[in-house]
Amino acid sequence: MLKNFIVLIFFIPFLNFAQESIQLNGRIVNDSLDGSFINIINKTSNIGTINSSSGEFKIQVKENDILQFSSIQYEKLEVVVTPTVIESGYLKVLLVPGVSELDEVKISNIDLTGNLSRDIGAMDTYSISQFGIPNANRTPLSAAERRLYTATATNISTSVSNGAGASAGLDPLINAITGRTKELKKIVANEKLQQMVEKGVAVFSTRFFVEELKIPEDKIINFVYYCAENHQLKYLLKEENRLDLLEFYMKYAPEFLNGKDSE
Repeated sequence: MLKNFIVLIFFIPFLNFAQESIQLNGRIVNDSLDGSFINIINKTSNIGTINSSSGEFKIQVKENDILQFSSIQYEKLEVVVTPTVIESGYLKVLLVPGVSELDEVKISNIDLTGNLSRDIGAMDTYSISQFGIPNANRTPLSAAERRLYTATATNISTSVSNGAGASAGLDPLINAITGRTKELKKIVANEKLQQMVEKGVAVFSTRFFVEELKIPEDKIINFVYYCAENHQLKYLLKEENRLDLLEFYMKYAPEFLNGKDSE
């Protein structure tokens, strides 16, 4: 019995160590990076940073954390922090360039003059709401929001017609009991928080954050996450509230710089 107790005491520190966070060093190795800044977010702990002009970055992580790399130029990438990554303390990331494909536009019965403003004025334009399409002006659901809707929606008539019986009507209850609904709601909430923070970073120039607010460039996204804890930020991001947002940032910058969040 004493032998088992000694072994347990010896093993506990290793369990605790495995859960400790480390500073992960990494580099985005794309040749086309050309000084572009990528948003690097630890979705598990809700902290973030950006890379240097050469692609280098540093961020606090624990095993099984999810790192997300996103920008306009590249497709979004998520990386799970594996035990191998923790052991090496270094991560190389290769991003896939984003491709924006435009739908084919067919123009007929229009005489083009070469004057852009005149030619656009001669074209007939329509609002999609004119065609009576339900929810035409509604923002499309994200992938996470669609999964949450599917997990919570009850559609017995559809399941019966497909031969599945009424059991599909129990799916929302099963998802609630198993915790799937709660997990999906958390994912959606984190997604909305990330979108709000990215908008909060983009609304002003990097120069404003660095020179006016004295926020180090690699801490800008952390600062906006800090501000996002105040729910007022969501409303200040509206176009008509830009001056209020500027004052809001100026108010919270000293508090952030003097706190542990800026370390």
